[in-house]
Amino acid sequence: MGGIIVAENKGFKFNIIKNDPLDGHKGTNIGAISLDNIAPVFIDVANKEAFVDIGGMHARAEVEKGVKWITDKESVEGPEAKEYWLCWVTTERGENGPYYAGVTACYLLVNKS
Repeated sequence: MGGIIVAENKGFKFNIIKNDPLDGHKGTNIGAISLDNIAPVFIDVANKEAFVDIGGMHARAEVEKGVKWITDKESVEGPEAKEYWLCWVTTERGENGPYYAGVTACYLLVNKS
């Protein structure tokens, strides 16, 4: 089974909830993030293409299917390995309309052979 290399978890924790994280909670969910405004964007490095795959919200994107998540990059490298960046793009709506509120990314090296 192939593998994917991902960044090491540094212990950052946050709550993920649906809709407005502060609605009716009087600040108890400050630091929470709503999935309603997030899009997982994959960048295929070799083909210089970007595409959205909603499955990327829960590690179920086509790129991620059928692989084992590992941290040993050497066991994934090879002629069949493909590089991707998975970017989570967040949008919000302000008084002037929608805007990009944030982005973060993760490097993936995928080898399905």
